[in-house]
Amino acid sequence: MTAKRNTIFFAVVLLAGLFTCSDDPYPVYNEGEVLWQVTELPVWFTYSEMEPAITPDGKYLIFRSVYSDFPNHTRLMKKDLTTEEETMITAFGYGIDLSPDGRWVAFNSSYGVISKIKLNGDSLLRLSVLPTGSDFSPTWSPDGKSIVYVHHGGGASDPSGLWHILTNRTSNEYLFQSGGTPDFFPDGNRIISGKSIDNMSIWRKFLIHDIETKMEIARLNATKDEDNRYPKVSPDGNHIVYWNTKGVYVMDADGSDVFKVVPHKHFYEQKQGDYLGFMSMSPSWHPDGKHIVYQHFAITEHIICPDNMYCTYSEAFKGIASIRLLRIK
Repeated sequence: MTAKRNTIFFAVVLLAGLFTCSDDPYPVYNEGEVLWQVTELPVWFTYSEMEPAITPDGKYLIFRSVYSDFPNHTRLMKKDLTTEEETMITAFGYGIDLSPDGRWVAFNSSYGVISKIKLNGDSLLRLSVLPTGSDFSPTWSPDGKSIVYVHHGGGASDPSGLWHILTNRTSNEYLFQSGGTPDFFPDGNRIISGKSIDNMSIWRKFLIHDIETKMEIARLNATKDEDNRYPKVSPDGNHIVYWNTKGVYVMDADGSDVFKVVPHKHFYEQKQGDYLGFMSMSPSWHPDGKHIVYQHFAITEHIICPDNMYCTYSEAFKGIASIRLLRIK
């Protein structure tokens, strides 16, 4: 009799567990607040980065006009966040980085050529000085006197890697072999950059070097098996924001406590008004160090390329583009 009671009790407990257990809830993300709605009507997703960046005084948004019609599609623009007035800085630019005083932007003025220009469009100066190779992804030193950039070299006397140049072009030197998009820590002594460690994999780790000794002092795993790019160090130097094809991430500066802020592509469990989901990319830090600014795309239409057809992309999206401000907790 006792054995029968135990069997019945076990069966009841098992059934109760089956009925009370449930899958994890469908993920819901905080997408932040709209800082600027770029498009009023749905447009096609361009797969191009707007590279939004806020000036140190918080007054202006610098961006690439990737959702403008040609020939304005390639412009480097400035938007007054108070008056909403937009002005052109230059007719073409990418790979931008703002100077610490907020007066200049360093950028690729053409493929493989780095220049700097004032935010009012004056004083354009070419910084690339090496006779061979190509230069990309400039980052200003915290004192504003120099820029580190990625150089794709032309030989033993012109090695590929990170190079250092004074902003008056009086001196430039090779630092160390690395790549990706470098960024200075606020102390001015360290710089972070990306490097593919395993040639058989797309896994890109983040390397931290000491500028003076040119020695690697840390190697951060970031997100395993992903092509991690665009590391941006927070104003206090304690956190790093980056993104890859899976999402936007923030991690501690020592590589610990990595968490996904928003996914790169996310569909809602149920349609929300006109929106099926959203896409995110191209994050940077707000000067307050408490928020990130990123490129948001609210999806209104999703098209998958049929199996029997050739398409430029396997899937296409239509929606509303915006720049959003998201608090990092």
